[in-house]
Amino acid sequence: MGRRPKPITTDLPALAELAQRLRALRESTGLTFDQLAKAGGQVSSATLKRAASGDSVPEVRTISEFVAACGGGPETLAPLLKLRVAARIQERGVLKSLRPPRIDLIGDRRDLSIALEYVYEAAGAPSYREIRDRSGDPFGLSVSTVGRIVTRQSLPVDERQLLAFLHGCGVHDHDAAWRTAWEKASRAVDIAPPDNRSGARPGARPDARSDGRPESGTQAPVIVVPRATPAPQGYGTSGTGRIQKLGRRFSELSRTKPRATGAGRVGTYAAAAAAGAAVYPVAMVVATVSPVGVVLPLALGAAALVSSRTSSKTVSWEVRVGTVGPGR
Repeated sequence: MGRRPKPITTDLPALAELAQRLRALRESTGLTFDQLAKAGGQVSSATLKRAASGDSVPEVRTISEFVAACGGGPETLAPLLKLRVAARIQERGVLKSLRPPRIDLIGDRRDLSIALEYVYEAAGAPSYREIRDRSGDPFGLSVSTVGRIVTRQSLPVDERQLLAFLHGCGVHDHDAAWRTAWEKASRAVDIAPPDNRSGARPGARPDARSDGRPESGTQAPVIVVPRATPAPQGYGTSGTGRIQKLGRRFSELSRTKPRATGAGRVGTYAAAAAAGAAVYPVAMVVATVSPVGVVLPLALGAAALVSSRTSSKTVSWEVRVGTVGPGR
C-alpha cells in the first residue's frame, strides 16, 4: 500500500480543483507516478507528482502527458486546461484590474494595446513561445514580437500579425471586427491625454500609465551619446605636443642644483685633502725617480675643487621646433 498523498494547501481555488482532478484520474488507473512516467515517456515521475501536488500551476505539456498516460482523451483534457487557465489568472491577479474590451469601440493605438493586454491575461498569460506555436503563423509572429506586444511596447505591424497573436492566445472569433479595429488604430493619431477612467495620474504623459509602462504602441526614441575617452594626461597627439612634452622634460633635467655650502663645502675640501694624503706616499716614491711626482698631490686637489664648483653651475637647455640642443 502506497503512502497517502500530502493534502492540498494552495489558496487558489482553481489550482486546488485541478490538483484534485489529477489525483482522482491517477487513482482511477491504479498506477504509480513511476508507471505513468514510463507509459508517457515524455515527462518524469517527479514532474507528474508535482503537477498533482497543487503547489504550483503545471505546464500545458505536463497536463497533456498526464492525461495521455492515464488513457484519457480530449474530453478529459479540455476541462483540465480550462482549470489551468483559471489558476494562472488567479495566481497573477492582473486581469481583475483590466476592463473587457469592446472591439467596436477601439479607436486608437492605446485602446488596441489595452485590448491585446486583456486578451493575453484572459488566456492565462501563456509563454511567448507557446503563443507563437499556437498562432498558426510562426514565421509572421516571432517570440520577440510577442514580448513587445504583451509588454505594450509596440503593436502588430499588420492585420496578419494581429490575427496571429489573437489565435495564439486562443481567440479565434470576431476576426473581421479585430481587422477593423486595427485599421482605425493605425490611422489614428494619439494626441489626446487619457481620461480619468484609465487610472492615469493628472498631468501624466499621454502615452504613459500610472505604473510607468507605455500606453501607446510607440516608444520615445532613445538618443545615445558616445562618451568621449580622455587622452592620457601630459601626452600630445600632434608633433608640436610631443616637442612641448620633451621641452618640459629637459626643463626638469636643467633645474639649478643647490651649491654646496656650509658643511657640504667643508666635506668637499676634506675629501680633496684625503685624496691628496692618500696619494702623497706614492708621489714621494715617484719623486725620487721623476719631478712629476712633486706636483701630483697638488693636481689631484685642484681637480677635486674644480669638479665640485662645476657641479653647482646651472646647465640650461633650449628647445626649438625640430631642434633640441644645449643653450648658450
